[in-house]
Amino acid sequence: RRRGRPSQDTSKDTVGLKYTFTFAVTKDEKSIQESLDKECLFIVVSTKQSMSAVDILLEYKTQSAVERKFQFLKSPQFVNSFFVDSPRRVEALGYLLLILMLLLSVAEYVVRRGLENDKSTIVGPGKIKMDRPSLMAIYRIFFSVATSTVKINGILHRGYHKPLEDNVKTVMKYLEIPEDFFTRGAF
Repeated sequence: RRRGRPSQDTSKDTVGLKYTFTFAVTKDEKSIQESLDKECLFIVVSTKQSMSAVDILLEYKTQSAVERKFQFLKSPQFVNSFFVDSPRRVEALGYLLLILMLLLSVAEYVVRRGLENDKSTIVGPGKIKMDRPSLMAIYRIFFSVATSTVKINGILHRGYHKPLEDNVKTVMKYLEIPEDFFTRGAF
């Protein structure tokens, strides 16, 4: 708008600027291919040397359920706590993680089956009611359990910081874990 008092003819009050751009778009095939090669890199490791890379990738792609279960193991909070310095130890850690995943998968199945049979729900992380808790939800439910150990006159006393919550008791019931499991000490 023009400075000063508006005139009777409003077309004189408007001042405009017009910009014109001219450009040409060209497709740089080499740069596109380099970017694709860099961004589309996908690493899958296998001990089966007889399989081709395509077969390994296809096998991996069909295992989305397994990948979801490994998701929390690959999180920085979990993985950063490990340091292994030899290939044998890396392989051993891999097998331990596989066993852990099998156990957690069985726990997930048993808890879900128990909740389904009882037509029940549990309160998971974030105070969300769940009838099919995920592996991660069960892990977080157990992670909420805190215990203390005190030595008095040479005798160890173990206890919970606070009473077990109902969701923890429910999961422990389905998994047939006694409620004193975390406090009773050595077997």
